[in-house]
Amino acid sequence: MMAMNETQLAKKLTENNVAYRVCRHPPVFNVPEACAALGVKPQEIVKNLLLKDGKGFFLCVLRGCDKLDFKTIAAARGGGKPSLARPEDVERETGVKAGSVNLFSFPHVLIDEKARLLKELNIHPDDNATTVFAETQGALALVKHAQYGSYAK
Repeated sequence: MMAMNETQLAKKLTENNVAYRVCRHPPVFNVPEACAALGVKPQEIVKNLLLKDGKGFFLCVLRGCDKLDFKTIAAARGGGKPSLARPEDVERETGVKAGSVNLFSFPHVLIDEKARLLKELNIHPDDNATTVFAETQGALALVKHAQYGSYAK
């Protein structure tokens, strides 16, 4: 569990030579709002969803246009049927409010293969009024416990 503000995120990316850019916008709470604020399509951004199963909490990263494939996730994790975390679980487990969870907010991360193919990943620095776009491969290399697979329908 790691809350990471904009300064900390910029430092992490800079120290690891990951190219990034910062966009400021009104607070966004879902993919359609993010797309409108950023001028992008759902297939060009990711959403970070905190899930839980019998093994505990974990993050799943998939493109904004994709839906979770709960059966595939259950098979990959081996922890029973997964479900979306409640907003109060998100805040307790990550230190940030739902809608502000970033790629580095949680140690166990499932990353969908389609998201992995994007040129940039959008990352909220624990603030849904700021988006950092980071070079995908460089950003993903910084995720300590990433598990790649087809987690979207």
